[in-house]
Amino acid sequence: LAVGLALCGAGAGQIGMAPLVSWVVGEWGWRVGLQVLACITLGCVGLGLMMKKKDAIAQEKETVENTTSEDKESEPKRPYLSMLLGKEIAHQEHVHVFLVMVVADALAVMALYIPYSYLKPVAVGAGVAPQLSAILISAVGVGSVSGRLLSGWMSDQPWCHPLFLTRAVVSLSCALPFLLSWVDHFWMFIGLSIMFGFLTGQWIAATSPLLVSLLGINQLSQAFGLLTAVRGVASLVSPPLAGVLVDLTINPLHALYLSGLLLAVSGLVYSLAVWVLGKRKRMNVLYQEI
Repeated sequence: LAVGLALCGAGAGQIGMAPLVSWVVGEWGWRVGLQVLACITLGCVGLGLMMKKKDAIAQEKETVENTTSEDKESEPKRPYLSMLLGKEIAHQEHVHVFLVMVVADALAVMALYIPYSYLKPVAVGAGVAPQLSAILISAVGVGSVSGRLLSGWMSDQPWCHPLFLTRAVVSLSCALPFLLSWVDHFWMFIGLSIMFGFLTGQWIAATSPLLVSLLGINQLSQAFGLLTAVRGVASLVSPPLAGVLVDLTINPLHALYLSGLLLAVSGLVYSLAVWVLGKRKRMNVLYQEI
């Protein structure tokens, strides 16, 4: 729940920043818009300077790592994974589930950023006024805030595994880009945008609990860093790829089709991760019985 609350800032930023940037660009042009965004981003440096780590927490982390290092020495060696992921993550029991999850997450991230670029031209092409189409990104932010809060609460419940939750919301969200390419009224765009933010927000908020459930709390920082690096590469690839597709077809709807297809494939890969996790658990049960 704490992670969900912390991540709500991104959704809240979508609500306020989309109309602000649209207004600034309309009044003074895109150069001033970039300068305003740069100044706002620079303000985050001051907020980052206020974040300090307590010495007691650091000492506790060191003691936990020292006590667990002895146990890891008896575990099987995975040299290639150790070079790629680090010794600590490579020695975890569910590291293979983590690798499959990273692939699925990268596909979902590729799909996530496409509607932000092409939702407005699609809405304008469907007859929605340009002033109203700028509100659609804010609608995604509204849904994202509620989805992240719900996901944070659900991830704390014993009956909800973050991996099953992630697979469900990603699989359900794959239909929304296709529906967005089909509707032609503003209220339909608003409703689907809120639902898209609601589902994808749950996926984003469930990431940290998912990493903890697979690798343990001590590996969260390193695993999240690796996952963020993969996400960065994925976010750089998808917008140009969608742009090339739109340039070739002269139709922004194909960008949404690509987003929906990537989400569908991501849902299938998450299903593979669920299968690998279940197989691993069944093997552990058999070993215990033997």
